[in-house]
Parts: sequence; C-alpha cells; structure tokens
Amino acid sequence: RQVGLFEMNSRISSEGLWSRDIRLTLGFAKALGGDGPFLEMKGAFTPGIQPTIVFKAQKLEDPETQIFYQANPQIVVHFDFAMRPTKVDVAWDRVTIDGETLGKGMVTADFTVDATNRKVQTITVRGQTQDSRTKFENEELIIGGVHFEYQFANAPLLFHFFIRGQGDKGLQSYAPVTTGPFHYSFHARHKTIDQKVQTQSDFQFGVKGFSIRDDFLPSLDFTYKGSFFTSTDVWLPCLGSRIWLGEAAISSLEFLPGVCPRETASDMLDLLQQEGIAGKEQRLAVQWAGGSMQLTGQFQAQKTFTGQFAMAVQLDPKAPVSARDVSKQFTQDLERYLEGLVQEGVMKKEGERTYNMAIEVALDEDYALSIRGNGIDLRTVQTEFASNHPSTNPNVMIITAMPENDYYRGAGMQDFIAELRKVLARVQGIQYTKEFTDKNRYTIHIFVQEGTDIKQLNAFLDQALTRIVNRLPKGIDVEMQSNAQAVLGDS
Repeated sequence: RQVGLFEMNSRISSEGLWSRDIRLTLGFAKALGGDGPFLEMKGAFTPGIQPTIVFKAQKLEDPETQIFYQANPQIVVHFDFAMRPTKVDVAWDRVTIDGETLGKGMVTADFTVDATNRKVQTITVRGQTQDSRTKFENEELIIGGVHFEYQFANAPLLFHFFIRGQGDKGLQSYAPVTTGPFHYSFHARHKTIDQKVQTQSDFQFGVKGFSIRDDFLPSLDFTYKGSFFTSTDVWLPCLGSRIWLGEAAISSLEFLPGVCPRETASDMLDLLQQEGIAGKEQRLAVQWAGGSMQLTGQFQAQKTFTGQFAMAVQLDPKAPVSARDVSKQFTQDLERYLEGLVQEGVMKKEGERTYNMAIEVALDEDYALSIRGNGIDLRTVQTEFASNHPSTNPNVMIITAMPENDYYRGAGMQDFIAELRKVLARVQGIQYTKEFTDKNRYTIHIFVQEGTDIKQLNAFLDQALTRIVNRLPKGIDVEMQSNAQAVLGDS
C-alpha cells in the first residue's frame, strides 16, 4: 500500500492468534522510483485488556539500509479491548555511518475510531527529531531538528498542522541557502461568522536568517500571518494540495485524515471562482539589518478581485552590520528607489526614513489588472530600482572559487588564493579588492579604476586563472564575472 512518499506492506504468517509472525516492510513508493524496502520490522503480539504489538527492525542485506537498522527503530501499536487501534508510538536512536547522521526522533499518534463505520473521528500526532547530516559530492547538508504537531477532528471539521525547526544549511555549490529557526502553521475549521457557517483557514509562517548568498543579498527575516474565508464546500488544505502536488498525487494523502475529507467537493477550484474567497493579511513583514517592510490589508475575490493594502517601510542605513554583510548597500539602494517614488507621489515620506503607500489592487472580469499606489497607477511610474552591488557595477570584477574536495576545503584553497594574489599584484588599474572566505567558497571583488580596458583585463585574468587551476591539483571550480557576464573556468 502506498502511504504518501512511501510504500508499506504487512505480512502475517503462522497459525493461531498468539503465535502470529507479523512483519512490516517500508520503502519508497515504486510509482516514485523506489527500488525496494529500506526497513523491515518484525512484530510481537502481547494479548490482554489493552493488547499491543511491538515491531523491531530486522537486518537487511543491502548495506545502504544499515543506517535505518542501526538506529534501532521501534513501533508500538496499542489497541482497546475490541482490538481497535488507539495509539501508535514510534522511536529511533541517533546513529552515524560513514559521515551520514540520522538524528534521534520520536512520534506519537493518538486517535479514536467510530465503532460503527470504522471512520477516524479524531487524531493527534506529535513528534520531534534531532538534526541529521548527509553528504553529497563531499559537501555537507544539515537538516535541523524539528518539532511538529498534526490534529484532525471530524465533527466539527478541523485540520491543524504546526512545525518548528532549528533551520537548515544547504549545499553551497548547488543550493547555497541557509536558514535560521523557522515555524509554519496551518489551521482550518468550520466556523460561524455573521450567522453563517464558513471555512476559516489561518496561516502563519516565519523564518530567521534566510540567506542565499551573503556576498550578494542581505540575510532576511520573514513573518506572515493571514486568514482566508471560503464556503464550507471549499477546504483549503485539499485545494492547496491539489494545486501543489497535482490531482494524481492526492490519492497518496488519503491515509492522512483531514487533508481531503470525503465531504469536500471535487470541483473546489470551480466553486472557489463562483462562491469567492476573502482574505485578511494581518502581517507580511521582511526585516534585515538595515530596515524593514510590512504589508497589511484585505481582499475579496469572486469573479473579480479587489484588495486594499498598506505598505510601510522603515530604513536604518546606519544600523551596525558585519564587514561582509551587504545589508548597508541594499538599504542605500532601496532608499534611493523610495525617494524616487516619493518624488512621483506614489510613496509618502513620514519622518526621516519612514515611507508609506496605500495600495489598491483590482482585477476585472476581463482579467485587466490595475495597481495604484496612493491613487497613482503604478504602470506610469518611471523610477526603477537600481543596485550598486559589485555584481552590477561595470567597474568591478568578481572571482569565485568553490572547493570540490577536502584538499581545497583546507590548505589547498590558501594555495589558490596565494597564486591569485601574486597575479593581481602585477595588474595595473586595480583600485582595491575585497575578499570573502568560508569553507564552501572564496570570493574576491576587484574594483577597477575608471578608464581601464575591462575587456583586455578580463582576457588576461581568464588566461591567468586557467594557468593556476592547471598548475594546482584538481578539485576546484572557478567562476569569473565581469559586468554581470560570467566567464567560467573549470578544473
């Protein structure tokens, strides 16, 4: 049986109630490319007024599955006197094999089942995991520990999901993303509003320290809180899953009560367009070291769309930042853009560095979109956001080197840097350089004097970098960028 991303099978052998051999196998679903089980568990049945089955892991031959076996997973299924399941406990230990770490974790599920129709009435799942670590092409991916909770009630209909995590650190060469602590929650329920039963869906999200490239964009904090109101025929957990995962994938969520209850309509998107949706944006905020932006408002959509929002921007370009943080440059670029909007009347300036905009959004039945800021059509605005970041400066060249093995994550990178510095010391027309170094990347910004032949300098440095990487051991990937045009040198 497919259960979400996984495929679970059970097998019962032997005769007699008290001597049954119960086995579970778990693997990734074959429909999603799974190639066999990664875990097999043997269950022991204990009779009584409250019977239990305790499953323990069995060793498989595939060496790649050993991390799951050595984590010593255990599943305990509790029953009532009528052999109806009431609770499931899952736990496993922390284990490290060949640099791969599976964090310790536990999950508990409590539920009630209607004795007549065997339908789940309520379910509560709580769990937590420690951080896990894995490697891909000698780079480490850290998946931070999480705490999560899921609740479902059938009457009145309720869905609740919450997760809080420590944050992740991505693969620098492929997805150089890091995040700090985050939280996410979605709460949907039937509720009487103005003497009318509706579906209210509350959504909250927050993440600290979201960073893509700390030498390009500032580290950002995001927070969002909003509510959505629809008819009882529209269940947003289900509609959102259909849009996100596709209609064919919904069957894999049937094991999770509350996502797509049988009572909800199959044509929810059509119903949503006919019956409409209203929303209240209580807070959408972005913060960085040099300022913050916040958006609040409400909207109504039913064949047409109208929305009224208020945006407030507070800048503090003098906020203390580290030497390698680009927050100050980003804040200055944004302030220059906002001042241009003030001159055009789109923004209002209140105080030294506080900006406000009243936003009106409308979409008619012909799908013609209109966005007005302080009463002015934004399509008429002439001011454009322009960045002075080195990557957009024609007088700046950027060289980035990324290690591909342990040698260049250690002393090898210093050898490359030393060779590059020798080359740059002989180049005429360089004003100054700025270097940024960590174990995943070395970046140098080369600020060139006005009037220097960038094309000629680009060709010279390209040849010099090729000689350096050919002379040094393999295992380093080098990229050179000039006026936002990339020239690649690959070992």
